[in-house]
Amino acid sequence: MTSPVSKSIPSLFQDLLPKEDKLKIFSYLDIPDLTSVSYLSNGFKELANDQSIWSDIINRIGLNHSKYETVSEIKAKIEKIHELGKLYFPPSAEEATPFYFFRKPKVIKKPITIENTKETLRKINEEIKIKDTLKVWQKVYEKADPIAGKPAIDIPKFDELKESTDKKAIKASFADWINNNKDNFNLTRLYLSNLQLNYLPKEIGSLAQLQELGLGRNNLTFIPKEIWSLAQLQELSLSDNNLTSIPEEIGNLTQLRELYLWNNNLTSILKEIGNLSQLHDLDLASNKLTSIPKEIGNLSQLQTLYLSGNKLTSIPKEIGNLSQLEGLSLSNNKLTSISGEIGNLSQLQWLSLSNNKLTSIPGEIGNLSQLHRLDLRNNSISYFPTCLDRLTNTNIFIEKHILITHKIIRFTGDIAHYLYNKIYGPITE
Repeated sequence: MTSPVSKSIPSLFQDLLPKEDKLKIFSYLDIPDLTSVSYLSNGFKELANDQSIWSDIINRIGLNHSKYETVSEIKAKIEKIHELGKLYFPPSAEEATPFYFFRKPKVIKKPITIENTKETLRKINEEIKIKDTLKVWQKVYEKADPIAGKPAIDIPKFDELKESTDKKAIKASFADWINNNKDNFNLTRLYLSNLQLNYLPKEIGSLAQLQELGLGRNNLTFIPKEIWSLAQLQELSLSDNNLTSIPEEIGNLTQLRELYLWNNNLTSILKEIGNLSQLHDLDLASNKLTSIPKEIGNLSQLQTLYLSGNKLTSIPKEIGNLSQLEGLSLSNNKLTSISGEIGNLSQLQWLSLSNNKLTSIPGEIGNLSQLHRLDLRNNSISYFPTCLDRLTNTNIFIEKHILITHKIIRFTGDIAHYLYNKIYGPITE
């Protein structure tokens, strides 16, 4: 199917058009038409596969995207919006024409243009916000314990609100309900995990008494800045979402003891994380981190730190300041070396360095007298220093089926000979 626009423009004229004018034409073309247009003009063929042009289009639609996304992936994302739109907005009576009484109505599709896509996305987002606001409201109401002597908590008319078409009124009602009732109930724990939330209403930030907030296993891409002003918060779970960044306001949560951010799309962590001086557990595993700020060394109370499953090539030497650290996971990264400061972690009980690109380990690891488990599997270490001999209470995993303990090393025979070579180097006469 070739669009009327493409038919009306001679091929030569298309080639002579400035790139900006071609882009304007593309704004009104159906996605399927781009293929047919490309056959009419080499200029359009090149344009149809121009990454920068399609990045601009998807930016104008208002979608986040990776610079590594291909043109076909961007087109697919736009088409997906329209498919999703059909679920939220079934065809009207004017758009549906039944063939026979036993057949489903025919859906007349609108062309996939920038304007149509923006409008569809706007409607979808509005529907999602309302749906998720009602989900959160229901949970807050269920968990709110009335305070004795305080006025009764208003009962929201959820059924009526679900049927309402006044989207602004629903959001305003939630904001008013929170404002009118927040001093009448005691809510220190709120778990909104596994609700398939795409949107989090900012009014949650008004629940200043919250100490534990669970938002894991949702589809969140953004956390409202108001959330970062819950000054009493001690536990925050944002794991298993679609977050790409954490704002600097996270440094306001100075009472936080547990922070879970595993399995997101984080590419960096800001230095403000160093303000969380009370933090005991920090989980940043399974993200896309390429570096860790040196301010992580300020977390003097930290006991466990998970950084596995990222893209780290190095670890700041300030990690050696974590004097209370008991567990450290650095597996499945791209580490080529480990700083000797790791030997300062006097309380460390387990250390995982498996699945990296290490060719050696620092001798200071031998100072870790409390270490019970050391995992070095799947690296490129050809020689293990004699410092390991000082780790008398440590199980050391060096290869898939090999566990080193000092009892095994004392055995005679081929196994002992192999392990001796691995740890101390070749035996010489």
